[in-house]
Amino acid sequence: MREASFCVLLAAVLLETSINSSCSKTKSESACCPKTNIFVANMFKTIGAGKIREVREERSAMENIIGGRNFSVKKSNISSIEEFGHFEQYFKKVSIIDFSKEVLLGKLISVDVNQDGMLLVVDALAANVYLFDTSGNLVKKLSPENCLSGMPWRPIMAKFMAKDKIFVLTSSPQVGVIFSREGGCASISIEKNAFTFNVNIDAEDNIYSFYAREKKSYITKTDVHGKRLLTFGDFRRPFEKLSAHHAGGGLVCGNGAIYQALLTGPEVYVFNSNGDLIDTLKRSPSFFKPIESDLVAENTTQSIVFETKKLMKGKTFVHSLFLLEEDKLLMQYMHDRSKTIIDIFDLNGKPLVDRGILTDNYIIALAKSRKAYVITQPGWDQNKELPNPRLEVYEFTGNPKVSGVRIIPHCGVSIIPHFFQ
Repeated sequence: MREASFCVLLAAVLLETSINSSCSKTKSESACCPKTNIFVANMFKTIGAGKIREVREERSAMENIIGGRNFSVKKSNISSIEEFGHFEQYFKKVSIIDFSKEVLLGKLISVDVNQDGMLLVVDALAANVYLFDTSGNLVKKLSPENCLSGMPWRPIMAKFMAKDKIFVLTSSPQVGVIFSREGGCASISIEKNAFTFNVNIDAEDNIYSFYAREKKSYITKTDVHGKRLLTFGDFRRPFEKLSAHHAGGGLVCGNGAIYQALLTGPEVYVFNSNGDLIDTLKRSPSFFKPIESDLVAENTTQSIVFETKKLMKGKTFVHSLFLLEEDKLLMQYMHDRSKTIIDIFDLNGKPLVDRGILTDNYIIALAKSRKAYVITQPGWDQNKELPNPRLEVYEFTGNPKVSGVRIIPHCGVSIIPHFFQ
C-alpha cells in the first residue's frame, strides 16, 4: 500500500502541468485564463461533494505543499519554438463537451470514450467514476458496493471493455474491478497488491498490465476473472529505480499486438498475444534528451521527489502512448518537466509528422479513433464560481499545408496528465 500511494503522489507531482495560457493581458484576462495549480497533495483523499467546490477554488495558487515544503510549478519557457510544430496546426477542434451540473466534478484524471460516444471519467477528489452520454449528461455513477463493501474506493483509471463491461483500476485497494454496463460491480479482475499504471485491454477483454520493478519489469495477461494467463517481457533498464518509482511510458493493444513504451526512451516494444517479442520500433526524435543517471536517494517521498526533479531538468521522458488510429501511434513526452511534445508514427516506427508537435500548456488525456481529448478548466463564471471541467475534442488532420500559422492562445488550462494510460 505504501508503494502504491507513494507512486501515485509522485506521478501526480512530476507529471502534472497546469500552466497559465498565454492570453494577452487585458481586463478580461482573469476570466479567460485563470491561474491554476497542480492540486495533488490530497488528490486521492475521498471527500464529500460539499467540499469539492471549496477544494477546486483553492487552485488560485501556483504552489503545492508536499510534506510541509513548497513545490513550485514551473512555467514553460520555450527558447527554440521554431523547431516544433504546434498542436493547432495538426489537430482541429471539433467539439467541446460540458459535463452536467447534476454532479460536481473536482479533479478528472482519466477519460475514455466508446464507439457510441459514451464517456467514462474518474474524479480523484470525489473518488468516483461517472458515465456520461455524448453530450455530457450524467447517465450513472459506478458503485463498488458489491465487490468492495466497506473498503476504501480510490479509482485512478477507467476503461470501456469490448463486451459491454467497464474496467476500473483502483489504488486503494490495489485491484482492478469489472463493472457491468448498468454500473454494478461484477468482479475483481487483477491480483491484489500488484500495482501498475500501464493497463490496457484487447478486443477479447484480456487485460494487459505492465509492472515496473527495480530488478525486473514485465507484462502480465489476465482474463476478466483475474486469472493470470501469461507473463512476458524482460525489460532490464539502465534506470531501474527511477522507472520503478515514476509513472510514465504506456501500453496499448491493437491489431492483435501489444505495444509497450518505457519511461526513459522513445523505443516501442511490440509483442504478439502469446507474449513473443516480434518487433522493436527504434526511434530517435531530434528533440529527445535522454535521462543520464538513476535515483540514488533513500526510499522516502521528499528525497525522491526532489532528486527526480533534479535528474529530469532539461531531459525528456515518455509520458504516455496511445493508438491514435488502427495504423498510427501517438507518443506524448514531457521535456524539462514543463513542455509537452507529441510525436505520431506508423506501426513500423515511420514518422507521420514532419517534426515534434508542441502543446506547451495542455496534455492529451486520451487519443483514440483519430481524435485527441483534452480536459480543461474554464474560468470563473458570472457568479464567481468555478464551473465543472470540460472536455475539448480535436481531430488529427495530418501535416499542415502551410507553415508559420499564427496560433491563437489556448484559453483555459489543462488540469490532468493522463499518466495512467
